[in-house]
Amino acid sequence: MSALAEHAAPAPARDRGKLVMTMFGFNDSGGGTMLPRFAAKELARRGWDVTVFHAAVAPDPSGVPYALREWEEDGVRLVGVHNRPHGLMDLGKPRRELDDPPITAAFADLLDRIEPDVIHFHNLHNLGAALLDEAGARGIPSYFTTHNYWLVCPRLYLLHGDQSLCGGPGDAGADCATCVGSPDTDGHQVRLAGIRDAFSRAITACLTVSHGVRRTLIDQGYDGAALDVVRQCVPAEDEAWERLGRDRQPGRVDPDGPLHVGFFGSVYPHKGAQLLVAAAQDAAAELRIHIHGEVSERMARELRRLDRRGVVEIHGAFEPSELPDLLATIDTAALPSLWWDCAPLTAAECLAGRVPLLAPRMGGLAEAIRDGVDGLAFDGGDAAGLTAALERLANEAGLLEALQANIEAPRGFAAYVDELEQYYGGARPSLVTEEPATAVAWVGEHDAPTSLARINRRVVAELAAGVGGDRVIAHAVATDRPNRAPVPLPHAADVEVRHQWPPDFSAPRSGHLALIQPWEFGSVPQAWVAPLNTVVDELWVPSAFVRDMYVSSGVEADRVRVVPNGVDLEAYAPDGPTLDGVGGAATTFLFVGGAIGRKGIDVLLSAWSEAFGDGRDDVALVVKDFGADGVYRGGDRSELQELAVRDPRVTHLTRTLTDDEVAALYRACDVLVHPYRGEGFAMPVLEAMACGLPAIVTAGGPTDEFCPADAGWRIPSQRALIPGRQISGMPLAGDGWMLEPDRDALVALLREAADAGSEERARRGAAARAAAEALGWDAVAAAYADRIAAMQERPPRIARVPAVDVAIDPSAATGRRLLAVPAYRGTDRLAELLSAWATAAPSGTPGTLVLVADPARDGAPEDVEAHIVTAATAAGIDLDACADIEVRFLHATPGRDAALHAAIDGFTPLHPASEGHTRRALAAGKAIVPPTAEAITAFLAGAPIDGGDIIATAPSAALD
Repeated sequence: MSALAEHAAPAPARDRGKLVMTMFGFNDSGGGTMLPRFAAKELARRGWDVTVFHAAVAPDPSGVPYALREWEEDGVRLVGVHNRPHGLMDLGKPRRELDDPPITAAFADLLDRIEPDVIHFHNLHNLGAALLDEAGARGIPSYFTTHNYWLVCPRLYLLHGDQSLCGGPGDAGADCATCVGSPDTDGHQVRLAGIRDAFSRAITACLTVSHGVRRTLIDQGYDGAALDVVRQCVPAEDEAWERLGRDRQPGRVDPDGPLHVGFFGSVYPHKGAQLLVAAAQDAAAELRIHIHGEVSERMARELRRLDRRGVVEIHGAFEPSELPDLLATIDTAALPSLWWDCAPLTAAECLAGRVPLLAPRMGGLAEAIRDGVDGLAFDGGDAAGLTAALERLANEAGLLEALQANIEAPRGFAAYVDELEQYYGGARPSLVTEEPATAVAWVGEHDAPTSLARINRRVVAELAAGVGGDRVIAHAVATDRPNRAPVPLPHAADVEVRHQWPPDFSAPRSGHLALIQPWEFGSVPQAWVAPLNTVVDELWVPSAFVRDMYVSSGVEADRVRVVPNGVDLEAYAPDGPTLDGVGGAATTFLFVGGAIGRKGIDVLLSAWSEAFGDGRDDVALVVKDFGADGVYRGGDRSELQELAVRDPRVTHLTRTLTDDEVAALYRACDVLVHPYRGEGFAMPVLEAMACGLPAIVTAGGPTDEFCPADAGWRIPSQRALIPGRQISGMPLAGDGWMLEPDRDALVALLREAADAGSEERARRGAAARAAAEALGWDAVAAAYADRIAAMQERPPRIARVPAVDVAIDPSAATGRRLLAVPAYRGTDRLAELLSAWATAAPSGTPGTLVLVADPARDGAPEDVEAHIVTAATAAGIDLDACADIEVRFLHATPGRDAALHAAIDGFTPLHPASEGHTRRALAAGKAIVPPTAEAITAFLAGAPIDGGDIIATAPSAALD
């Protein structure tokens, strides 16, 4: 039950109350119009006084812009705004989606005339977000249902103009302007921020239609505490169950014939009928594909072209009343949408006809079925996966029947409306208590023969295998597969992880951004510091050695987290085959990496020549050179090549090796030598350790963190400054440096390792293996899963709000500040608050009551003052006898509310439309103070209140 439910408006004129709904159209097609129309009529039948304010689709004959027409249908009062200058979408005028003044004024007049008890916003496109604040100014509790993605996408569907998926607005909405072809980039940024701000302030609760939609909103900065998941239901589900599903017997429509597969809905490209037809071509089973729905001739030609087998029948449009009869002719339905469908009503109607669904793991469809219980799931856009599902249904004995039998009765349209009424009464019956898995897009190379790619593919594979439990769904976005589209996530990414070179600091399109970026040169590039502190949510580095570089360069310490690299403990193990043609000497030393100065190859060659220049034949050196034609192609290999020719004990390997061959190489050798100057981690050291090799490594670097002293030998080193404070033309934030390993010490250590004998080397190798076992890929992936979960505890930086001056200086406060936002145009508890303030804080008491008014919605200063004076008169108090009361006129621009709650110490809700400010206060770690003298006295003293009336939380993550 909402904390504000007890303050609901007085009893309504009708039995149930007065309800205003908003819609786009009324008797028009589309689930976002059909569902609220059914709900409005049912609520009117139940005794609600229902008024629907809607953007009318049909033009009014008068031709007058913004003409208003009012009529009644089935007990519902309809107020239509006709002749608007915009149609379904208003792509060229993004600011009009915030406030279209004639529409806003008409809605305000309607609210003043009807004085509703509750408002349910079903769509606001073509109406404007300003309607939300009109409700808030009157203290009316308001609910919102997400029939599309209007809150984050001007196109409504998170689709580009070419029907490809859009991962989100990007760059605070600027990418939306490019997408729709609008020159008004600033307008689209203002649109996104303004809608989010008004929604967050005014909405009591949002009834999202699926977890996918809910997560998409959270990833764009909407507060999850306001977002519930309410499953939709329409009367057609009840009809399909009664006419067909309830008594339908399991089995095929044609037991001896083909599997009959139905597609239902408008045959638009993003609905995926072409994917179904393509999948059917590759199935060996006997199939018949039935396409039911409105289809253009162009699309029909394309479907026929794809149908090489001649198994497709295009039936065309159908009436909703015909659906049960059509469902009776098919065995299964495929809804292979290529977009994040919010919550298609057709899915529930098919199930109500006891028709199992083939659905992609995308959007609301991913939640419409239970995979393997009442349907089969496949990856979005994956024709082969859909083919496999068709084959299973056609050939797997008993599967179709089992899926049909597992389908449960729909909850019913009446139950859905019951739930709406619970919300209207102040309850939250569908409050989300358990979050679904986090959707992660892992960006970078995945197939290349590099350590970076190996890390990417292994972590994604481990996460896919469930190493992090069911907390994470990770999909690879491979930058080295330019012609292969990534598998779509269930919804726009909650987290985008980027591990690539060069690093990409652009804002993510959705959710949090994590950057994996090792560094080896002491101080990081100056150009990186600002985006790391403002755009990136977390920076993941492989060692504390690297973390210190970033923090000392000015990157916020709490954003830099250490997750070490890992190793495949089964592939890289002491036991196993060895690489042919390598080893054989009593002691074979191995170097693995790019033959470049940073890796210390020159130090090794010089030390080798001195240590073993006498020609002793019981030692050998193998140099496995990586990246000679790639990332390390700039290295000077002439000395190495000459030595390999001159000294038969030295082998220079340049050919590409598989992972198994690399492991075999380690096992063929006795000691790894890695005298690096600069490393962020040093993967070859860990891999060699896992294979039981002791390692000679530079001391003072990242290897100190995972290669203990008894697992090899450490080369003393000292820091050497990099001249010019720049690397590769990039100015650094401070003095750059690398480690300079002691070459003479390395000479001695090479000799010591050679003379130590196999038993001593085996002892150290065993210690190396034991240390490596803590860094298997499963443990490393679990650590990444933990960071992903922890990052979700903060608001994404994508939703940062501008700094707004609210003229409140917390450092200059005398006493504590209490904020309230009265309903200046409606009914509130301001009189109670003023009475309590007068009692708890007489004149001279340290403390300030701050009352905020929005000049655009709450009226002129004299109107606001009149509301306050009227409340004081009703309370019987003298305002001059109270502690300070400040009235601040602040336009409700994005950032205002965050700044207000950052500057005050507590908030008092005065009406049912205060839930948004209550959430803001709690997110800022501030107190929620009821309007009583006892509560205010305790608040001003900084003390808790008996009975728990005051709610205070520990300071949470501040909004950026």
